[in-house]
Amino acid sequence: MTYLYNAWYAAAWSHEISETLFSRTFLDIPVVLYRNAEAKVIALHDRCPHRFAPLSMGQIVEGRLRCGYHGLSFDEAGACVHSLMSTVAPKAAKVRAFAVHEQDKMVWIWMGDAAPGDTAAIPRLPHHTDEVMSCNFGLTTAKADYRLLSDNLMDLTHTALLHPAFGGLDYIAKTKSWEEDGQVVSDHVVEDMPAFFAPGTDLKVHNRDTIRWIAPATHILESRITPMDDANWETYIPSAHILTPESRKTTHYFWSSASHKDSGVSDEAMMATLIQAFDFEDKPMVEAVQQRMGDADLWDLNPVLLPADAGGVRVRRRLAALIESEQAARAAEAVATPAG
Repeated sequence: MTYLYNAWYAAAWSHEISETLFSRTFLDIPVVLYRNAEAKVIALHDRCPHRFAPLSMGQIVEGRLRCGYHGLSFDEAGACVHSLMSTVAPKAAKVRAFAVHEQDKMVWIWMGDAAPGDTAAIPRLPHHTDEVMSCNFGLTTAKADYRLLSDNLMDLTHTALLHPAFGGLDYIAKTKSWEEDGQVVSDHVVEDMPAFFAPGTDLKVHNRDTIRWIAPATHILESRITPMDDANWETYIPSAHILTPESRKTTHYFWSSASHKDSGVSDEAMMATLIQAFDFEDKPMVEAVQQRMGDADLWDLNPVLLPADAGGVRVRRRLAALIESEQAARAAEAVATPAG
């Protein structure tokens, strides 16, 4: 599997990063993250160029990251500026510095070419900071290709089987998908279903879930729940499902979900529902799928496709086209650039 490198990926929730060195792997590349004295997030390749020790096992000394193995110190740009073992810092000792951008309580990282892309391309997540909404945040690591998790998100018909708390087999969604502005949208509608957020009542609702994929792996889900007998009243639940490959078979799955503070949906109930769905229902199934697939690519196994797979197929094709375009551009640049 080849990654799309020239893209912004979710690196961490803002609250995860402090002055303490923190390591996380993205696209098979280990990265050490920390905040400097001004609270700015710094991201460096988590591998010392001397003996390849993890820099995250070092410490910050006078604003510099000192390797815990032989004492080389690096500035925020990745240049070696001091050595405990000699009077001169070796100029050849450099580590890659990664561009980062922090917004909406999330830190994003650019894993591609030296010049980072426009931060305007990073999806906005207004429900993270909306004062009239209460938002829950979570992170899990799934032992699966991130594209399998995207397939799962873009086809919500699995909810009837995998998430019985959301209605069960009597309430299978009608689906459709389309592309717009380089994004993929899937729409799932269920009529006359029980209100899962109001257990113990006879309330029946119209449930519409619209999920939007934004390259490379952000999924924005908007759930709108309206009583069948009162179209003037609506419960709106926005959520984000953001996938960052750790490796070819492991994925960082960042998720958030919000509801209006006066909706009657408690934070505790919402959090319990989300953890049950993500950690105990979706995750085990997708990980089991990955185990059965082994090292094979999805298309190599000739999967039987159902109508509800359309959204996931569109995402895979769009992502593959972006990766192919990026690889072609790199190949052309390599040909145009003389060796040496």
